[in-house]
Amino acid sequence: NLYDPFHGQQVLDLGKHLFHRNVEIMPFKVAAYNKVEKRMEFFNPAKKDEFDFISGSRMRSIARNGEEPPEGFMNPKGWDVLANYYKSLKD
Repeated sequence: NLYDPFHGQQVLDLGKHLFHRNVEIMPFKVAAYNKVEKRMEFFNPAKKDEFDFISGSRMRSIARNGEEPPEGFMNPKGWDVLANYYKSLKD
């Protein structure tokens, strides 16, 4: 898995010299699934063992394989729409 939750931030930081001076790169917080609280939250490095970074690739794989995401990861009706779409691509 080549996914790193900070890649986007690092790319923007490395490329900021390419932007015009009137473009300000705004910092953003990384969200991850909190396994203890069973919900998405902003990542807290002090409690890193409580968090699971579910990449888009992993999420699509779970959907495509007909598996259920962790409780509280996503709205169930939204998950059904997403899962049905990715399952339909297998056929």
